Amino acid sequence: MFNKYREEPFQDSEGESPWISFTDLMAGFLIVLLLALTAAIIMLTLEQAELRKERETVSEELQKARVAEAKAREELEKALLSRKKAEDEKSRMLKISDQFVKLINDIKKTQEEIVLTIGQMDDYDKSRKELLTDIQRRLKEKNIEIEISKAGDILHISESNLSFSLGSYKVEEKFDKTIVTIGDEVANQLSTSRLGEIIDTVFVEGHTDNVRNAKEMGNWGLSAYRAISVWNHWEHSNGKANTLQTLKNKQGEALFSVTGYGETRPREIFAAQSTIDQAVNRRIDLRFNLQTAKSDLLKQLSTQVNDTLKKIEDAHQTLQKQFKEKQR
Repeated sequence: MFNKYREEPFQDSEGESPWISFTDLMAGFLIVLLLALTAAIIMLTLEQAELRKERETVSEELQKARVAEAKAREELEKALLSRKKAEDEKSRMLKISDQFVKLINDIKKTQEEIVLTIGQMDDYDKSRKELLTDIQRRLKEKNIEIEISKAGDILHISESNLSFSLGSYKVEEKFDKTIVTIGDEVANQLSTSRLGEIIDTVFVEGHTDNVRNAKEMGNWGLSAYRAISVWNHWEHSNGKANTLQTLKNKQGEALFSVTGYGETRPREIFAAQSTIDQAVNRRIDLRFNLQTAKSDLLKQLSTQVNDTLKKIEDAHQTLQKQFKEKQR
């Protein structure tokens, strides 16, 4: 069944076949494949290592970017907060500046009003002096001497027209007519002249010498009683003096009042209080007070306003300087 003449494989002289066997071929192929696979694995490992390194680098850069972003955000927030504070400070400074300007304008307006009032008061002083001068002139025409104070606000009834005995408040009979005539003329001038509108109060002032009085509640009471005695003469007279009690000031209050100063206000020229001076100081004065404060007080207020205004202007300039420095 088999060919007995099957050819033997070709062999060399040493008895080995010159051809590579299939097994060897496959073994070589596997070795090549393993080498290629190893190379591929090595390459893949290197690529993975490189990729991991790149990933770590990217991660580090991303972290740095996030940190930088957070820092930038923080700086931005600080800048915005600083800007808001600056705007708030600017707004506050502007508000303060506006308040200073308003205050300065108000003070300047008040200053103008004070200056105007001072001028008006000067006019009032002149008008009051004119009133007292008219009374003095008319009484002089009737041989009654009346002195006007340096300030132009008091009528001094001279000793020759009215005086009091030591420790007495009664008006002597010989002075009755003179006292009534003085009251008539004062009433006539106050009721007929428009200048009477500037007077707030007329004080009938009683005074004493420096001799202590044991009666009539001391010198205070004695001086007040002297003023009341003169007022009673006017109130019960049949002439114009009787109308003094009806006169009112601009507020509708009684124009006349009586008061006593004891020995506390002697005549300046008789301050030594000698025996003769004592008689002179037992006297009656008529003080005419104006409707508003005295001009010297207003002048003092005006000076205070000027000083305050200067301080405010200096403070305002200082604030403006500080504000400009903060803007730089």
